[in-house]
Amino acid sequence: MASIKRRPDGQWRARYRDDAGKEHARHFARKVDAQRWLDEVTASMVTGAYVDPKAGRITFAEYFAGWGAAAGVGVRHRPRCAARCGLGDVQGCAASGAAPFAR
Repeated sequence: MASIKRRPDGQWRARYRDDAGKEHARHFARKVDAQRWLDEVTASMVTGAYVDPKAGRITFAEYFAGWGAAAGVGVRHRPRCAARCGLGDVQGCAASGAAPFAR
């Protein structure tokens, strides 16, 4: 379900609920921009390409640690697995480990 409503401050609020029932909203100056954003999100949900906007806020180090635990890779083997996957030395690279996937 998606909707667009005009706010008292003149902005347009576009909102939708994802498959988990969580509401997401964005504000736009023009209604056409709000409609375009909703159309893109709806199309991605229908085609299966939808990604939760908050999913990109996880850092690479957090993702890699979770992946290693789920894959059953021990802590001492993770750097070797990362090198095999072409990821370099993950534990030695603080800059990439602290950066989120999306901004």
